[in-house]
Amino acid sequence: MRRIHWTLDLQEAEIVAGLLRAEGIDAFVFDAGIVRQNWTAALAYGGYRVMVAAPQVEQGRQLLMAWRQGEYALPDDTADALHCPVCAGTDVQPDQRRRGWSFVIVYLFRVPIPWRWQRRVHCRTCNHRWNRAPGDTTPHDHAS
Repeated sequence: MRRIHWTLDLQEAEIVAGLLRAEGIDAFVFDAGIVRQNWTAALAYGGYRVMVAAPQVEQGRQLLMAWRQGEYALPDDTADALHCPVCAGTDVQPDQRRRGWSFVIVYLFRVPIPWRWQRRVHCRTCNHRWNRAPGDTTPHDHAS
């Protein structure tokens, strides 16, 4: 077995090992249990090491080089993003203007927030505000 990659981050080591396994290379994270038990000495243990069989080292290094150069990057998800009906921009976020009033109504009167207020969105490009349809989604739904 040969070390092909090392890191101080367990998630990165598992991602690299998973990438190699997906490409048909037998890989595993070496000493993951020992390093996790005493993470303050992770550097002394050599960090998390991704190991592969000796005949597969060169193929694994080529895959890791492609991964570092971004060949495995996911495409941009702007095709599914909510678009402004005026300027077709994708810089859309929930409208923050009515959140203060919603808090006051709920706090003082114990009246639930009207659902149409929660669907109100704002385009930061052209400053247009509108109510989105119930099925529309945006990646900024939980932005503050």
